[in-house]
Parts: sequence; structure tokens; C-alpha cells
Amino acid sequence: MSKGLKVVILLVVLALIVWGVWALVSNNDEVAPDLSNNPVITSADDLEGLTVAAVINYTGDFIVTDMYDEGSVAYVLRATTPANAVMELMAGRVDAVVLDSATAAALVALNEGLVIVEDTVAFSNENYGIAINKDNTELLTAVDAILEQMIASGYIEQIVTRFTVGGELTDFVVDGNFDVTTINDGYLIMGTNAAFPPFEFRSDAEYAVDGVAGVDVEIAKVIASALGLTLRVVDMEFGAIILSLQSNEIDLGIAGMTIRPDRAELVNFSIPYYTASQVIIARAFATN
Repeated sequence: MSKGLKVVILLVVLALIVWGVWALVSNNDEVAPDLSNNPVITSADDLEGLTVAAVINYTGDFIVTDMYDEGSVAYVLRATTPANAVMELMAGRVDAVVLDSATAAALVALNEGLVIVEDTVAFSNENYGIAINKDNTELLTAVDAILEQMIASGYIEQIVTRFTVGGELTDFVVDGNFDVTTINDGYLIMGTNAAFPPFEFRSDAEYAVDGVAGVDVEIAKVIASALGLTLRVVDMEFGAIILSLQSNEIDLGIAGMTIRPDRAELVNFSIPYYTASQVIIARAFATN
């Protein structure tokens, strides 16, 4: 064996030894994340002086903006989607996010190092409803009748469970005959913003409609079936949904939309089909 070859072999062996020691140390002596710089947030009062993100036109947006106007929150970052708001939090550009509870839970499950903080005193419950053009009262009456059956049977609760915990959905058949008018004969067009899991999100699953799946899509499927119509789903900006209803581009606006007086001046709302609440998403903080 030549002297040069012996040197090469020796270097390889030394490299393997060094790598093995590093691997052993890294696997058995992991460094815990430093939580000391993360603000301690246990209630909405702790948002004072902090930078908080919310999604444009979502309920959290109105809440956080009011807090800013009152001089509590230092700055409001208005994100375009829940995922973007959480990305800002993970990157350290904001201190917290205020968001609907179900969507917050879904995003926290996907992002390690985040926690959910509830404050039932500061954040009251809110009701989601289906938005419909004010001129289409026949459709509103039919949707209310269908929702009443779905709520009474526990089927909407079953749908929510399917997309939050897991499980299968059984078939649901609505009683009654309905005569309604829609924008395009034979179709029921649903407008939504597919960035609000578990209520609506992009998916290539077979149960998705036009690439969108979620709680609201499953509800719309039942409504369309009861009306004898084919469901179509249009993904758009959240702020465009009411405008699209007013301009007769869609039949229904179903997007985890909170029933608010200002919105009810522009469109009709169905009976509430889901009760939600706002929560705070924060980075995990040191507790001692």
C-alpha cells in the first residue's frame, strides 16, 4: 500500500469518528428552544403594547383594530389569509394572532412552538351564517329549512367532527320539496375563500368540489342535493364574497362568515349554523 493511500484512509477514518461523535452528541444533548424572549400572553389584556396580526375583514380584524384605536395594541398587521398571519408570528414579526378558534386549532397543529390562549371574557361567541342576495328570498327560505333539519339531526356537528377529529360522514337526506331560482339553471354556485381550514381549504381529495373541501362545502353539498342542483364552488377573496352576491355572480356566500349588522345591511343571512369564538395564537412562552 502506498504512503499516499494510507494517508487518505487515515483521513476518512478520522472523519467518520468525528461525524459519529457529533451525531451522538446532537442526538442525546438537544438544546431546548429559548422561550425567554417570547411575551407571556395569558389573556387579551396581555396584548397591550404588542404587535398583533389579524386577517383582513375577519372578526379578529375588527376586534384588534378596536384595541388599537383604544390605544391598547401597539400595531396591527392585517394579513390576507390565516396561514400568512401565522407565518408572521413564526417569523417573529408579530407577537400574537387573533383568529377564529377552529381555524386557530388547525394551524397550531401544523406549526410546532405555538399555543392557543382563550379569553371568554374579552371574546364573546359569534355565529356563522350563509349569505344570500337580498332579492332571493325563496332561496333563503329553502336554505333555512334545510339547515334546521341538519342542525336538529346533529349532522352539522358530525361534519365539523369529520374535519377536526376525523371519521366518516353518513348520507343525509332532507325532507321536503323546494322551488328556488338560481343564477344558472341546474346549478348552485357557492362563493368562498378557501384559506380558512377546517371550513374551507384547497384540496385534491375526491370529496372536494372544484378543488375546495371543508365543513362549508359539505353543508353546501347537502343544500344543493336537496334543491336538485349541481354544486359549483368559486374560490375568491373573502372581501369579494358579498360584492359577488350583490352582483349576482354567486348564489350563496359560505365562508365561516360571522353574522354582523353591517353585513346584514348588504345581504340576507340564514339562521346560524355554527357558533365560534376568537382566540389568541402566541409563541410558546416560559412559565417560570
